[in-house]
Amino acid sequence: MIFNNNSKVISFQYNEPSLDECRKYHIPDENPRVRKLVVNVDNSIFYTKALGNYRMINELIGSHLAHKLDLDTVDYEIGKTSTGFHALSKPFYEEGYQYDFFKDYFHLSNFPRRDILTYINPFSSFCRTEGLDIIKGTKMYESALKLIAIDLKMAQVDRHSGNLQVKYDDKEVSLAPIYDYSESYLMGDSSTIYRSSLIFIKKNRASLEELIKRHPQLLEYLSYLLSLPIDVILTEIGDEKDIEFTGNEMSRYIKSQRLIEMPLQKINKK
Repeated sequence: MIFNNNSKVISFQYNEPSLDECRKYHIPDENPRVRKLVVNVDNSIFYTKALGNYRMINELIGSHLAHKLDLDTVDYEIGKTSTGFHALSKPFYEEGYQYDFFKDYFHLSNFPRRDILTYINPFSSFCRTEGLDIIKGTKMYESALKLIAIDLKMAQVDRHSGNLQVKYDDKEVSLAPIYDYSESYLMGDSSTIYRSSLIFIKKNRASLEELIKRHPQLLEYLSYLLSLPIDVILTEIGDEKDIEFTGNEMSRYIKSQRLIEMPLQKINKK
């Protein structure tokens, strides 16, 4: 990335929040791993995420796509330390609501484990089998369809039920703002999980077709996202953040998007 004079980059240093800050911002103080991801920058609390350029860019893309679909999401800022660049987001907790991880609220362990879809993307597996039928007709239903469409567009392989939260009060339950888009696209990472994103789509095409057949609105969201070229998306993000993506970054995302969308376009044309 090329940062211009007005680029929005927040410089910060790691410092764990105090117990008072943990209580104020609903940070689990008993979890040292989470606390180490929280920083205080000029009396503003941020969660740090996605060390490294490509993971950070993925967070920006995911949030941008969520806004395109009017899906509640965290917004990411660019943070810089001596170790490199990070994505930063503010806590989203609101007074009057309770928050649970999706897996805890819906007790996903009660549902059968199935094929490769479960291994790579438990949330999509849950929605493909029982999940969407459980939440159909609720406010969460439409949000779940939008999220699945975004994850398919990005070849997200890490939308497990532990990085997705629900918020609820005594009247209704809905998805909390979406976060964690980083494990997406085919960035040539040594981890096999990145290569598995294509396996996820190809080997489960029949399952995805069945999901769309049962929930045709998903195709509407997916078709819209497939119509958005990745270079245009990156340009829009660059204009918003006053940054420029290098030719190498652009070409890698264009190549990745082409590979990801080939099997999805076949579903889209049916």
